[in-house]
This record gives sequence, C-alpha cells and structure tokens, in this order.
Amino acid sequence: MGRVYAETARSQGAGRVDPELLEARFKSVWRGQHRFDYSRTSWARIVDEVFFGLVAVAPSQSFFPQLYDRFAQPDAWRIFQDVASTLDQLEAEGIRLGVISNWDGRLRGLLERLGLARRFEVITISCEAGAAKPSARIFQQALAAFGLPAENILHVGDSLEMDLCGAEASGMKAVRVKRQTEQSQKGDCSSLTDVVRIVREGFD
Repeated sequence: MGRVYAETARSQGAGRVDPELLEARFKSVWRGQHRFDYSRTSWARIVDEVFFGLVAVAPSQSFFPQLYDRFAQPDAWRIFQDVASTLDQLEAEGIRLGVISNWDGRLRGLLERLGLARRFEVITISCEAGAAKPSARIFQQALAAFGLPAENILHVGDSLEMDLCGAEASGMKAVRVKRQTEQSQKGDCSSLTDVVRIVREGFD
C-alpha cells in the first residue's frame, strides 16, 4: 500500500513521500473507518487523510484518479503463495468456490487480470450487492447465487467482525485465516492450506 501510494504521488509530481510513513498512516486511518461504503468518493477521502500535510495539494484535487486506477492493475497486488495450490486442491475435491468481498467495481476486472476470476463460480461484491460485510444482505445474495443452504457453505476470511461474525450470523460455517500467528486466537488458521483439511473433515 505505502509503496504504491508513494510511487504514484512521485510519478504525478507530488514529490517524494516515505512509503513506510504512508503505510502506517493508511493503517491508522483505516482502523478509524466504520461502515465504509467502498465508493470512489470515500476512497478519495481516505487518501486525502493519509497524505494530509505531506503534499502541497490534496490527492483528491490532484493525483487521486491515477492512484485509484493504479489499484485496478495486477502488479499493484501480491497473491500469497498458498492461494493457487489451495484453490487447485479444493477444485479437485469438487468444491464450488465463490468470493464475497467488500470492495468496488474494480474487483471483477482485477480478478480477471490476476487469473483468478475463472476459479470462482460466484463473485459477490459489496458495491453491487448494496451492502457490505458483516451485513446479512451480502451473504444472503451469495447464498441465493449458489442455491445452497447456509450450513453447506464455509466462509473463509481474515476479519473477526466482517467475516466470522457476519458469516455465522447468516448461518454459514466460518474460519479466519490469520497469517500473523501472534494475533491469532483459538480456531484460526495460519495458512490457507488449512482450509483443505477443514473441508475434508466436514468443517464441523
């Protein structure tokens, strides 16, 4: 995040800003968000807060369009090493796969460019669903698209509130992947590969 912010600002003539500082600022600003709506306007507000006092002109009045477009490009993102192998194994097990994401209209194109879209039968995005996790509405739309009862679906995410609580409130099974083990709690997975074992055991 910090690297992409810094590179884009510099390329648009806004000067050099420390990527680590931007990373820290983004995390701080993001923690303060409540019921973020993932609209372009809301992203612009966040970026302005992150860069406040660091650039002469607010990003929303200068380089925000370029930054917004930058995050629609695949090289702005990193796919964890366990993703492809886990999806391969789940597909081999005959597991139907889907995405439930709090994000915006860039996601479908981004998943295509990353070579991931073909992996998923259902892609449910908050900007299209009119609701974001942990709202039951977005989970119910995904359930309707799959045509399965909630108890037959395992939702995998990284947020206690958005993913675990949201999915379980909708009747789904849920598991959280916490790659930083020091922040984990009982029942968390340290790697996506653990999901294959959970599915084979019936995720009870």
